[in-house]
Amino acid sequence: MRNIPLWLLPLSIGCWSESVQPDQVVWSDDGTEKLVIELLFEEKGAIGDTSNKRNFRHQLLRADGTEPVGDVREGQNGAELYFMKSRGYIVSTYLDDSAIVRTLHTSLRDLRTVPVPEFSPTDPGYFVPSPSGEHIARVASGGANIDILDGNFLTVLGQVSLPVTGGADWTWRPDGLFVIATEGEAWAIDPDGGVTNTDIPACFYPKTTSSPISADGEFIYMDAAGIQTGATDPSTAFGCQ
Repeated sequence: MRNIPLWLLPLSIGCWSESVQPDQVVWSDDGTEKLVIELLFEEKGAIGDTSNKRNFRHQLLRADGTEPVGDVREGQNGAELYFMKSRGYIVSTYLDDSAIVRTLHTSLRDLRTVPVPEFSPTDPGYFVPSPSGEHIARVASGGANIDILDGNFLTVLGQVSLPVTGGADWTWRPDGLFVIATEGEAWAIDPDGGVTNTDIPACFYPKTTSSPISADGEFIYMDAAGIQTGATDPSTAFGCQ
């Protein structure tokens, strides 16, 4: 740890300062662009790698992290981020004051940002756009209830309840069907809410065409220096079956 002179300790411990931290990056669904999230916050007491943090905000940026998408947003960003460029929208998440994950839909045409309709205030649900972006699956906690929404207008097109009693996972398939699976059974859901039994997918991540992994299997991530490229492995791309 770098030594700090004793006379500087009150300043380093007691003063809040603004900080920016590169946090997330994903490919657009068509693989032509990246979307970045910067995390903004105030911190103090930065001695070594430890500090107190408050007033979390975040900023979405296009063009490899140089073009802001709308204004700075309140709250800490959540883990889910989808850049459906070919359909003209972004789905992003943030933590509200109660640390509940909320989901937002941003139009790339006019940057209008609205909340994605939730199952309930205490169970917002998980949201995953389809490979083309035409639809968005809304999944309640546990995976038993699924709605299919229009990707742009967020209206409900189909609703499904499944006999899921244990843990479940889910993913879109390249053919535009949404799959919910438990340990021993899986169901494929079409956009109108039709359900058929199906095979358990070979993988559940990436869940759609926008993720940190490109269609060619190129992995990207953020660190303090910016966007970095990890190993390229085509078998890890969306659609492995």
